[in-house]
Amino acid sequence: MIAPLRDVDKVVLLAVDETTLSFNIVPAVDRGDDIEIINTKKGCWQTSNTRELIRVIQERNKECNGNFIHQARIGKLFARVNAEGLVPGLHVETFEGNAWLGVV
Repeated sequence: MIAPLRDVDKVVLLAVDETTLSFNIVPAVDRGDDIEIINTKKGCWQTSNTRELIRVIQERNKECNGNFIHQARIGKLFARVNAEGLVPGLHVETFEGNAWLGVV
């Protein structure tokens, strides 16, 4: 069975049956530095700068002595539970990164 996962628009859930493991799959096409990922809600491919985001997060983590990634996970969990998913994870990472670097 292949079906979209709840309200997430870029993930497809692959489950053999209800009692076995399931996997979240993000179909993607490598375009060099960018990646084309599928949007299951709109039925089209969208460009994603995933690799650039990874580089930015790695640099921010270095600037924060390796602590940023842990704080970002905690912050995203807090936002998901308390803001019911209304604040995107990338926004949470931006707020936290600016706070760590004293930009706020």
